[in-house]
Amino acid sequence: MLLAFLFVLGVCSSSGGHSGTAVPVLWLLRIFVVCLMIDGMQKRVRRFALPALLLAFVLLAGWYSTVIPLGEGPDEPGHAEFAFFVAREGRLPDSRRNEVLGEGHQPPLAYWLLQPAARSIPLAQRRVILANNPNWVWAGGTEPAAFGWRSADRWPYRGDVAAWHAMRLFSVLCGAVTVLLTWAIGRRLGLRPWTAWGAAALLAVWPQFVFHSALVSNDPLLWTLSALTLWLLLDPAPSRWWAIQIGLVVGAALLVKQSALVLLPLVVLGIRGWGLGVRKKGQKSEIRNKKSGIGNQESGSGNQPQPPTTALVLFAATVLLVAGWWYGRNLVLYGDPFGLTMYKGEFASQTFSPWRWADWSAGLRALGASL
Repeated sequence: MLLAFLFVLGVCSSSGGHSGTAVPVLWLLRIFVVCLMIDGMQKRVRRFALPALLLAFVLLAGWYSTVIPLGEGPDEPGHAEFAFFVAREGRLPDSRRNEVLGEGHQPPLAYWLLQPAARSIPLAQRRVILANNPNWVWAGGTEPAAFGWRSADRWPYRGDVAAWHAMRLFSVLCGAVTVLLTWAIGRRLGLRPWTAWGAAALLAVWPQFVFHSALVSNDPLLWTLSALTLWLLLDPAPSRWWAIQIGLVVGAALLVKQSALVLLPLVVLGIRGWGLGVRKKGQKSEIRNKKSGIGNQESGSGNQPQPPTTALVLFAATVLLVAGWWYGRNLVLYGDPFGLTMYKGEFASQTFSPWRWADWSAGLRALGASL
């Protein structure tokens, strides 16, 4: 702001009417007020840029959730039926009985969080009502819709349609929190505010991200918990509860989807890397103290995090406490901690070998096409 004021002042001074005539005091005050207004506008833009981005995302994803026909998202009928089943039966589905086709093997946290919406309608209406489209392309037809569109899927929503759309709004909320955490991660990585905002904005307008954030699914909640895990790992000054906090979040992620297992090596590397950084910092501090003749004066503050080994033990114990019961249940019921044996028996899938490049190449092509 000061530079802008000086620049305008210089221009006005150089363009004065008579030689050596000073700019009147009134004009100086006006110029100063204008520069203050410009500076204030910039500050307000910076202050409201992130809330405006989050609001724009919520409006966009919310609009998506109203125009995408019910059931037309990947596996959405199975996810919705899981939530309705729990609301209807008051218990988790048993995969041995195929009580929830397609998604009955999934961990339950996302569907528990959907219960307020699923239970907002009468008991008899808590079910998925869809009719297969015989002209669907995967059934040999020419139409992209997998199901016949329901006439009730229009505003004002009622019954199971209203509950379904309410459950979709939970995914919109998770998507918005993920966008916010993307900005927060960028800041913790040392990015400038506008660079971090740009990263969050890129995610907020990514078509597939917006699309999946408008569906009933466990994926949006998994994104949120994964982003929260990374944000916690990047804490520049972790407290003594740091490992337990990460364990709670990762444990919750493992209660959302089995693929959250990929977070475990990330956390282990993060804690070990943090420990290595602390050790190097301590060695440098000790060398400086010896050179200056000062003894080790590091205080044992109660807010300091535990050593890396202790942190890893606390992390593992917390994860087991939060999510271990679910995988133990699967082991007892199905003989498989992930419950995938029953799933594979229900759905035939293509074989994948981690040792075949052709399988990796096909998977990467499919991933690229989905983006």
